[in-house]
Parts: sequence; structure tokens; C-alpha cells
Amino acid sequence: MGKPATDPALPPAGRLVRHILPDMIVTMDFVYARPNIENNASSIITGVRCG
Repeated sequence: MGKPATDPALPPAGRLVRHILPDMIVTMDFVYARPNIENNASSIITGVRCG
């Protein structure tokens, strides 16, 4: 957390990785192997959750 969402060490968004931005609409389906990377409006990571 606290790193920019453009950090090359982060996996890219895709079917098994979800980058969530403020005011973004996301489904409520639970995928246990999918990390949800939450970003603020400045594209700084504010949280990471599984599902």
C-alpha cells in the first residue's frame, strides 16, 4: 500500500487481478484467487483484498 498503481512489480489488471478505482462499478462475485487492488483518485494503492 502507498505505492503507485503503475509500479512494474504489480500484476496487470485482467481476469484474475482487479484494479478498483474510486466510483468504479464492480460486480459482487467472489473469486477466492483474485486480488482486488484498490486505488485512490491519484492512482496510489490504498488496499488489497482477496475475492
